[in-house]
This record gives sequence, C-alpha cells and structure tokens, in this order.
Amino acid sequence: MEMKEKLRIVASLTTIPSRIGRMRPAIESILEQTVPIEKVELNIPHLCRRTGQEYEVPDWLAHVDRVEIFRTDDLGPITKVAPTLTRHAGNPEIFVWSCDDDFAYPANQLDLLMQHHDRNHRRILTRYGGRFLPDGNLQHLYGVMDVSMFESYGTVLFPPNCLSDDFSAYLNTTLENDDCRLTSDLVLSNYFIQRGLPIFLCNRPTAEQPYGLTGALPYSSEPDALHRVNGGHVARILHARRFLLSLPRLGVDDRPPGELQRVVRCIHSNWSGYLRLFKDGRSELIDTNAGGTWSLDDSASRLAIDWDEKERDEFRDVGGESVSSALSRPDLREPVDAPLNPVDAVVSNRPEVLTWRQKRTHGPTLGIVIPYRSREEHLEKLLPRLISFFRRDLQNSHINPLIVVSEQADDRKFNRGWCCNGGFLAVEKYCDYVCFHDVDYLPMWADYSYSSFPTQIIWWGLQGRPVRVSPDNQRWIYVHGRDNLGTIFVIDKTQFRAANGYALDYEGWGFEDADLRDRLSNLGIEPKYRDGTFLPLDHDSEGFVPSGGMSPVALENQARYEHRKKSYKGLQAFPDGLSTMAPDRLEAAFETWSGLDKNESLMVCRLRIGRV
Repeated sequence: MEMKEKLRIVASLTTIPSRIGRMRPAIESILEQTVPIEKVELNIPHLCRRTGQEYEVPDWLAHVDRVEIFRTDDLGPITKVAPTLTRHAGNPEIFVWSCDDDFAYPANQLDLLMQHHDRNHRRILTRYGGRFLPDGNLQHLYGVMDVSMFESYGTVLFPPNCLSDDFSAYLNTTLENDDCRLTSDLVLSNYFIQRGLPIFLCNRPTAEQPYGLTGALPYSSEPDALHRVNGGHVARILHARRFLLSLPRLGVDDRPPGELQRVVRCIHSNWSGYLRLFKDGRSELIDTNAGGTWSLDDSASRLAIDWDEKERDEFRDVGGESVSSALSRPDLREPVDAPLNPVDAVVSNRPEVLTWRQKRTHGPTLGIVIPYRSREEHLEKLLPRLISFFRRDLQNSHINPLIVVSEQADDRKFNRGWCCNGGFLAVEKYCDYVCFHDVDYLPMWADYSYSSFPTQIIWWGLQGRPVRVSPDNQRWIYVHGRDNLGTIFVIDKTQFRAANGYALDYEGWGFEDADLRDRLSNLGIEPKYRDGTFLPLDHDSEGFVPSGGMSPVALENQARYEHRKKSYKGLQAFPDGLSTMAPDRLEAAFETWSGLDKNESLMVCRLRIGRV
C-alpha cells in the first residue's frame, strides 16, 4: 500500500571490536535512507564476550550526527536490537528498525518494508524469513506472507511497544544456552510468535528488485563473522530450536522451573513435534508445524498415532509403564538431541570435513554438487578439469569450491533430483550458494560466481547433442531458448531450500529441472542465464529412442510433470523434496584429487546415498 503517514523510526545495531572502526559505510547507508529515520542507536558493550576484546570507540563515530551510542552488556548478536526495544518499550510511537553492521544497505531498504506497513495490522516486517519444516529445518520463503522466523540481515521493522513484562526473564533464560546466545533471530521470533505478534515477509522478487541483498562489506566474510563460527547458522538454529521448544510456553505454561524431566521428539508421517514429560507425571505435546500446544488428553484424541512397541524400552526411564500407558500410543522415534539431517550427520562426523570445508577466500562460498552413477570415465575427466579451472581461470580463481559427488547407491532408476538433494544436504551449512553440475560437461569458459537469481551457466556445448554416439547416428537433440534451469546452474542455497529442493519422483530421464523451475516461479524467482562454453562428453541419451522420439521413461516423466504442474497452482510451500529425504543407505568419504597438474589438488566429498 502507498505510505503517506510519517512514522518515528529509530535504527538499531551493534558491532564487534574488529569492525567498529570500519563501519562508516554501514552507518551512512542507514542515515541516507529514502524513508527518514530519527536517529541510529548503536549498542556497544564494554567487552566482547565472544572474542575477549575490549571496544574502543573511534572519535569519528562518537561525533556522527544522529548517532547515539549506548554502552550495554554483551548479550551476543541480540545486542543489536534487544536493548533498544527495551528502552522504547513504553513508547507507543517509536518503531525500531534492526540493522546489521556488515552491509551498506541500498537507499530503499527501509522503504521496501514500509511499502507493507498497514496501521490497521500490527506486525513485524521482514525482508527475509521462513517457516519450519517437520524435519526441523527452516524453509526459506519468498513472497508476501506470514512466516514463523525472520532473518534480520536484511533488516527488520518492529512496531512500537512490542515487548511484554516477561521479556527480560525470557531473554535471561535463553542467554544461558550457548546456541540460543548466538541465534538471536530465532530467539526473538519465538518470543513474538508466542506473544501473538505476526511476522510478515515482504519480498516478492522482480528483475528491478531481486531477492538478494547487495552491499555486503568486505569484513562480512572474515573468520569472526557469526555465520562462520561453530558450524554456521543452520546447525545452531536446529539446536537452539530444540532448547526453545523445551521451555514453558509464554503465557500458557506457568509450571515452576525444574519440573521438566525430559523432552522427546515425536515424528509421524503427517505430524511432528515434541513431547515434554514432567516429574509429576504430566505430559504435553507441542505441534511444531502449527505451533500449538495441547495437554496429553487433547493431543492423544487429536492425533490417533500408533505406539511403536519396539521403542518402549528406550523411554522407560522417564516414567516407566505409567507414562507409556498414559501416552495413548504416540509414536516416539528419537531423543531431542538426535540429528535432524541424516546426510549432514554422516558428513560432519568424518574427521576430514574440517579440511574440506576450510574457507580460503573472501566472498560467497560455492558448493558444487555432481549427481552421479556409473559414469567413472566422465568423472575422471571432470574432476581434474574443475580443480585446475578454479586455479587457473582468472574470472573464477577467487572461488574455492566445496565439491560433492553425490552417487545414487541403489538399484532403482537413476534419480537426478534425489542425488542433487542429497549433495545439497551435505554441503548446505558450509556454503552460500550451490552449483548443480552434470558429470558430462567440462568447463572451457564459464562464470561460476554468485548470482541473486538461479542462473544456468551453460549454453555452448548444450544446444546440440547426439541421440547416440555411433558413427551412423543421424539424430541430434537441440535445445531451443535459454530459459531452462538444468545441466549446470548456480542458485543461492536459501532459494533452493525455499523450493524444498527437487521433487523426488522423477526417475529415469528428464523433467525434474522443469519441476524445480516451476517451484521457483511460484515463489517469484525467475531463472537467468550466462552463455558459458563447455565441452560435452557424448553418450547415448536415455531420454530418446534412436529415431529421435522421446523414450518411454521420458514420456512417463513428462506426464508426471504435467500433472504436478497443475497441482502447483497457487502453492508457495511444496510437500516433497529436501524435507522428505529418507535414505536407507548413506556413506561419506573424502578423497584428494589432482588437477590437470599434480601440484593442483582438492579434497572431494564422495557421498553414496540410496533408498529401498
């Protein structure tokens, strides 16, 4: 809606000692917004708990007009906004705009939020955010909708007087947990959702206003950046969320501290949540999909879930038969500290992962996923070429990729989407964007750099391929147009997660890439292209018969695609994909491969992932 009223807006942020003297571009970008703000409130602790360094406020910063410095305790990253929200808690007019210190924001960054301000709807406005999937991962969403968590790097606008009297106690409780202390977005989102204050996503990408945020400052990817610490945000969010779900719900649960005995994760095909068991025998179920909380009797009648007899002994210590019978046969699967991403769990447990994931360059980190099965001859050509390409090519030499060969380890028809999803889950928390790379194309000239939109980076070498490699072959496959999204393309990991990855039922040949393109299109994310040149490694195509017509498996996938395309109408959350990956066979190993020269080498993750 068009914004006519003038609001009183205070910007809020914090910093760390290594950045405080370099944050002038960030401060200036906040002060120069097209929507005016009253002032910037900069919350600066005396001592940084994470690094042990003292803060020295530079003279220039102390004298910037409309910048007010408040010395506070170090509360972790939540220091950027919690003290400011608290200071203005009783003021019915002040909006608080939370910003980060490592971006020089575009001049219209605040305006992008203000376009969705509605005085009749009290809510938090965010540029980036998502909802939690049944497996505990955050599904990043794009569009205009309510979400359950904001991501504040793109700024967040809080309405006036949004804290209640219980905020201080809630904050102190969460600060005692190490994961929560470093996960301010989740901690704050959890508080406001429980308090009934909606979080509204304001991000429908267009060509003029892409979803991606520009203006990252050079120090945003230095080793002390929070997203580089202790495994990154993905792992911390999973652990912190488990802790938050174990706490009494605000305004609902007034049980005294210490009464909680154990938290157990409950998983079912169409439901997931947490069971809280108390020392006095009471139990409570928390629905992590809908966000509701029910007493045991209510939830038991609502959920009609079968009790799994073989799991009974595992939980006998929390109440024995009395608790087992009281549960009314829910399906208990794993303790709360069990990993929610089985692929990441296998990869992360390998000692070589510390070397493999090491970041040697600044800027966004690229993960390359190669879907693979029974193409050793092609793989032995591709990997050395890729390794040398990123060492020698001037346009790409700044990129130090993390490479995953994701091999399908079962007897089913080849499923490219399954392999791509598995490789993505292996590399997700270590990279910023991903390149899905077919094994039968060798780069000659290509641009693998980050893109704000999903971008296919191959054209020359793709536009004509033989149906068969025999000398008498007279049939060729021709690709018309550059609006495809397959073969080799780069995509921001949050966009791929928002689409829930690839659909899993395209076995054999084709159409999984068209399906992904439709998912992204529903989210307002349209693909782009770059005219890269690749050397194709020709082989017989499974998608075509010798006469040039489509093969039976390709026709089957085409029919499946047409059906799914209709079912996607209006959807912005997709039921299958990353969230439904359930491998029965999972192995990970790390191998050091040489480039075209033996002095050029790189560690490669070999993932074998299969299902019955």
